[in-house]
Amino acid sequence: MSERFDVAVIGGGPTGTATAIALARAGRTVTVLERSRYDHVRIGEVLPPAACLPLIKLGVWDRFTTEGHAPSPGILSAWGQDEPYENHFIFNPYGHGWHLDRRRFDTMLALVAEEAGASVCRGARVTSCLPVASRGWQVEFASDGGRNHLQATFLVYSTGRACVLARWQRARRIFYDRLVGLVGYFIARS
Repeated sequence: MSERFDVAVIGGGPTGTATAIALARAGRTVTVLERSRYDHVRIGEVLPPAACLPLIKLGVWDRFTTEGHAPSPGILSAWGQDEPYENHFIFNPYGHGWHLDRRRFDTMLALVAEEAGASVCRGARVTSCLPVASRGWQVEFASDGGRNHLQATFLVYSTGRACVLARWQRARRIFYDRLVGLVGYFIARS
């Protein structure tokens, strides 16, 4: 691949693919570089009831509801306090929330981005990302055993915690608090 795009999105999670969908529908040439192939287990989350609003606006609500995510009647959480906080969705005007299957959700958004006209490159590991004077960005990446590069006028950096580009630019992390999230898997036996 050696092309020029209006926008290169690095990171194909929900934020990156939603951005690509909106930009492609607005007539921009967009590519998404996603390190995975959406084939590994991704930690799920509970999507709150009001999340239906951005999904409707993005035009993926009907598709989302057919994906088989489990309904969530509420959440119980403990964030920085001793007592758990309960939030029951029964009183929520948007109904229940959902336990996301993140692999399925992320894959669905990537497919919608492609249908909108974006290019989604799976298995792409960015190796270099440099600003080019008055022309945007030069991005190099490895994919399918080969080296590729592209140019983009704008860059959307959406890799979450990995923040590789920020580290390449010598940015420092700013820690807000000391909260930690723990995730575990359990096998249900009958």
